[in-house]
Amino acid sequence: MQLAFVGASDQKMFSQSEKDLRYRNCEMCEVSDPELWMKYHHGESPPSCPPTDDPEISDGEKDLYNTMRETNLLLTAREQPLEVEWDETEARHEIDAPP
Repeated sequence: MQLAFVGASDQKMFSQSEKDLRYRNCEMCEVSDPELWMKYHHGESPPSCPPTDDPEISDGEKDLYNTMRETNLLLTAREQPLEVEWDETEARHEIDAPP
C-alpha cells in the first residue's frame, strides 16, 4: 500500500504516528517534504548541492555530482521497500518460532 503525505493541510488531518507511518512507508517521490523523508530514512538532511559559483569546480564535476546524487536517491527509494519486507519477514519468523 502506498500512501502519500500531501502537505501542511494534512497536519490537521493526521496524527504524528500516522505521519510517521506514511513517511516510513512511502517513496521519497510520493511525499511533499523530501528533506523530512530523508530524516526518517537516514537521520539527516541530504547533502547540499556543490557551490555553483566556485571556479575550482568544473562543469563535469558538477554534472557527476548531480548524477551521483540522483542515483543515490533512486537506490534509496528502491531500498526502502526491501527493508520493510525484511522487517516484516523477520517479525513473522519471530512470531512463528517455537518458544
